[in-house]
Amino acid sequence: MASFAELLPHVERAHHAVRQVIPCTGCELAAALLTLELRGLGEPAEFVRGHYRRPEEPEDKHNLHAWVEVADVLLDPTRDQFGEDPFSEAHQRPYLNDTGPPPKDLEAHAYMLLEMQWSFKEAAIRDLVEQYGLDITRLED
Repeated sequence: MASFAELLPHVERAHHAVRQVIPCTGCELAAALLTLELRGLGEPAEFVRGHYRRPEEPEDKHNLHAWVEVADVLLDPTRDQFGEDPFSEAHQRPYLNDTGPPPKDLEAHAYMLLEMQWSFKEAAIRDLVEQYGLDITRLED
């Protein structure tokens, strides 16, 4: 199993790709792309949906969020939306895995998320699709 440091280039890649399409949020897309990429490399990556709280928010406030877990390593390419460093292993608040199972077809979910942005960010999505070796024809229809 890879360490956080070994997985970090993949986190950086997902972060950069998604930020070209969705500047401030995009957690589900980033987590889906990262999970698919890591699984393709033989890592036991799991897409996780749950909640995360910004450090300045009260205890009872939580934000829907998605991230990736590889064994006991937590990877969050869009933690910057909470004012934290997505390239650090440390995080200020606990992640709550409390919203049920991931999408049954993670690849289809990634395409659906890209389709939602297509009319706004077509050029950036084309670049992302090329970077990740996805099928552009699934978005052009």
